[in-house]
Amino acid sequence: GDGVVGEQPVIQPGKSHDYVSGCPLNTPNGSMEGHFVMVGDMPDAFEVRIPHFLLTEPTVEQ
Repeated sequence: GDGVVGEQPVIQPGKSHDYVSGCPLNTPNGSMEGHFVMVGDMPDAFEVRIPHFLLTEPTVEQ
């Protein structure tokens, strides 16, 4: 969808944007990958690749 977790941040040169999101899993493990399309003052939009990463169920010690 549009934005990052419902936001469309403006990232100034030399700056970054951090966010936290979640994904419901029906299994203990999963993975994701993809890209963001960046649009700004530059004439052309460009893609920022998000490399493959693992999603794992948190370990809870009792």
